[in-house]
Amino acid sequence: TQGATNLARNYFASKGHPSSDGDFLEKIVSACKFNPLAIRLTIDSYLSGKDIVSALEKTERDVVAFSFSNLLETLSDLENKVLEAIFILGSPSRSDICEALSSDSDAVAESIGRLHRSSLASRVIDEAGEKFELSPSVRDLLRGNPRDILVRENVGKWLQNSKDSIDSAMRLQ
Repeated sequence: TQGATNLARNYFASKGHPSSDGDFLEKIVSACKFNPLAIRLTIDSYLSGKDIVSALEKTERDVVAFSFSNLLETLSDLENKVLEAIFILGSPSRSDICEALSSDSDAVAESIGRLHRSSLASRVIDEAGEKFELSPSVRDLLRGNPRDILVRENVGKWLQNSKDSIDSAMRLQ
């Protein structure tokens, strides 16, 4: 705690601002969870004219987006495609994902497992069977940072064709 507070005090001083009172520095340090990068980003934002609440909120968004981007960079090509398929399809089954991506079920199962272990996707079991979902925060981040537009388009086309086939079959009955 003391080291993070000293970092904040020294960073304020390096920017030509006298150090703030200890309670203010403690608020920044604890809100940033003692993360040096977050502390610096918050102070920079605060010194640029934002109030401390806005500065902390902006820092939190920036750190989450940065962490999310770094996590996505570690994913394989198929894992990114599976993530996009779940994003477009909503709560698909494993077979929906395989069909939408024209991919092998074992490879898709392995990719889903890795996405689940990294908390990017979750498995939900209901009366209809096993489905896969993204958390609201992952969904929001993907909405603003698409991984593969072509995959999104192809999965969207597959989804529309599937709906059209079901509608056609219903009309024939």
